[in-house]
Amino acid sequence: MAEALPCGTPVCGFARGALPEIMPGDSAALAEAVQPTVGLSRVDAWRHAEAFCSIDAMTRSYESFYRPVSA
Repeated sequence: MAEALPCGTPVCGFARGALPEIMPGDSAALAEAVQPTVGLSRVDAWRHAEAFCSIDAMTRSYESFYRPVSA
């Protein structure tokens, strides 16, 4: 998913691994999500990836997570 979104490819997936952090859902939700993804904007998919999956976004997320426990 992290590789597909920056290419502008909308993604549907099961809530496994890191997916629940970005795209929560279950099997029924996945089945319902497939058809609407056909009309999703590739630019919006890329922007979502930049906001949530870029190195800068991931670094900020890790820093905010670890900062309280490192003090």
